[in-house]
Amino acid sequence: MDGFQLWDDWLNSSLAHLKDAQLLRILRPTVWCNSSSEAYIHRADLDAWLAGQPPIVRHYDQGAAVTMSAAVVPGDSDSLCTYVVRHYGDMDYCVAPTDLDTAAAQDASGTCCRRCGSSARGDEDRCVCCCSRSSNKQIDPSRKSSSCANSRDNPHDSSSGPAAHCRSDAGVKDAAISLETGPANWVSGNAGCTTSASSCSRSKESRNNTDPGLLVRLRLFSLNDYLGLASHPEVSEAAARAARQIGMGPRSSALVAGYTHSHRQLEEGLAQLKGTEDCLLFPTGFGANLAVMTSLAYAAPTSAATGGCSASHTDGGSSALAIFSDELNHASIIDGARLALRGSGASGGAVQLHVYRHNDLGHLEDLLAATPPGVRRLVVTDSLFSMDGDFADLQGLSSLRRRHPFLLAVDEAHATLVCGEGGSGAAEAMGVAHEVDLHIGTLSKAFGALGGFVACSHSFKQLLLNRGRAFVYSTSLPVPVVEAAGAALRVSQRESWRRTHVWSLVHRLGTGLGVPALSPVVPLVVGPEGPTLELSSRLLREGLHVPAIRPPTVPPGTCRLRVSLSAAHSYDDVDELIRLVQQSDVPLVRLPHLLDPRAALLPRCSGSLLLPSRL
Repeated sequence: MDGFQLWDDWLNSSLAHLKDAQLLRILRPTVWCNSSSEAYIHRADLDAWLAGQPPIVRHYDQGAAVTMSAAVVPGDSDSLCTYVVRHYGDMDYCVAPTDLDTAAAQDASGTCCRRCGSSARGDEDRCVCCCSRSSNKQIDPSRKSSSCANSRDNPHDSSSGPAAHCRSDAGVKDAAISLETGPANWVSGNAGCTTSASSCSRSKESRNNTDPGLLVRLRLFSLNDYLGLASHPEVSEAAARAARQIGMGPRSSALVAGYTHSHRQLEEGLAQLKGTEDCLLFPTGFGANLAVMTSLAYAAPTSAATGGCSASHTDGGSSALAIFSDELNHASIIDGARLALRGSGASGGAVQLHVYRHNDLGHLEDLLAATPPGVRRLVVTDSLFSMDGDFADLQGLSSLRRRHPFLLAVDEAHATLVCGEGGSGAAEAMGVAHEVDLHIGTLSKAFGALGGFVACSHSFKQLLLNRGRAFVYSTSLPVPVVEAAGAALRVSQRESWRRTHVWSLVHRLGTGLGVPALSPVVPLVVGPEGPTLELSSRLLREGLHVPAIRPPTVPPGTCRLRVSLSAAHSYDDVDELIRLVQQSDVPLVRLPHLLDPRAALLPRCSGSLLLPSRL
């Protein structure tokens, strides 16, 4: 057996194992939609999703402002059939499968309808299929979470408060033409559609597996866009303005030529938010955690200024580092700690890694007390845990820090802009932000953008930008992304009602289902894998995407649906989720550690200590 065959056998065996264990994940493409709580998907792709099959629609230039773009789908024969989507301005119209050359010729000769692509002409250059269609019907945004026109056409100002929860779906504002609705379909609501499927240029009976089908609206309880800022007009405009002016900006690492005044301005804004001296941007939050863990593992070097001795201990004790990590910390912290452990020899220091039981400060104190003198101690924890939605006992850690001095690093990825009166995070909400040495965060969740950051002292920033390989050897963030994040920060400070609304949704879901709802991340724990997957599929059939989370992401026996709430959701969105879960008759389990008051923010800080008494 040659070396290539060994690799083939290994790859096939690895994929077969994932498939047998029902752990093989598949990417599911959706159609562009300017929304923080919705997406559109081709009906054929949704059918394939529900059947556990790969997507079948091929997308080319989907959503682009071109005269014609094509999605190639396998047909019944060896040839490929082309499904054409014509774009006129910002409106998309679906056309039945046809030969691409024929479609192009029809479009050029003007023999097809300019609105739906049919050759059956009607009045005013529109065919009989679409003459009777109304467009852009406005739906009350406080009711069903339907698409609406862009903010310029919306009577509710985007900054006026909760009335602006309507979606700003400029890219699909005439999606009624291509949406299939009605009681026989997956989506129970009309999504603003004023026509039936039978009025489309092709009927359901005429469709075959070469037709990707009509677009179906999905309401997403699976995003981390907690404040709904990814689709905010001001955020979008900031990114667009920067892209128009300078493109993506300098493409280089920050230390070479990729650092601009936009980057510096955002760092200053984040430092002010966190109450620190300075801040350093990273391409991702994952990279930020990697840089922190590996940079702190370096031994303190000898220096002429210290007489040839290490900066802190003449016995070299400062070379050793003990890392203490909560067992439910994010994968980026886990990988960063492991990398620090494995690279400790090369960095000249000895690293020990200790994992303490989740939120068990008694266990942590025992580990700290057993640490030899002269060893630097680092405690690192998420502030809001991404799968259980509970909080670290930051007040307890603050007290413990006084008895056993250690450096405290807190990853506020899911809490920044969501918790605290000013949106600084859980540490602010618990009144201990000044006790945190390294505030780690991300720009890809409540900011609605992309990137990571570490807010810290100026000295720690200097260390990270020189020692953090995930920073040094990565291209800096594109300027449009940085400008978008800066705009999101400003909007979050001005529109504080977004935090208030998302927390009201947390309360509504928790009391409605009788489960602990401690944050915008609410786990609906079912237990076994089978019923969990079935409940997720049932919700998907009804147009709600709530992902099923299984081992190894969560411990065996605790499979759950992970609900992620956003200020872009309406009360009716949450009520619909409650209704469908209750109708399923699937019993939900309350995890014991979520009933501990220390797992929640204090009531005076967030009003979110929600431990419903009923199941």
